[in-house]
Amino acid sequence: MRNDREGGSGKAGAGLQREVERREREPAAVLYRVGDLTIDAARRIAERGARSVCFSPKEFEALHVLANANGGVVSPLELIELVWGPRPAGAAQHLRVFIGRIRAKIEDDPERPKVLLTEKGSGYRMAPNEAARPR
Repeated sequence: MRNDREGGSGKAGAGLQREVERREREPAAVLYRVGDLTIDAARRIAERGARSVCFSPKEFEALHVLANANGGVVSPLELIELVWGPRPAGAAQHLRVFIGRIRAKIEDDPERPKVLLTEKGSGYRMAPNEAARPR
């Protein structure tokens, strides 16, 4: 019998389990670039232009999860579970504040984001990875 930390139950657990399996199958994006933001997952650093951006471990993990979605939408529940594990009620409001703090660090105008986007009713996604595009 599995507990919530081993894959969960119901729709949320099944979605989380699919994401974990996908992350195990696919190699993690090592370099993610959008505009002047560069996320280096292997070294766990981020830069805007030549300036280093400091993130808490949870902020960096959220960026990494979103970057690895390759422009796909990550639901709030999936993001919460992948970054923090099972969370109590009220976690969605905490996530909105958390996303706002990340945007303040990576966006030119956090009120009009171009990198970390909200898909109303669906979740969050990162703009497409420019480092992965053929030149």
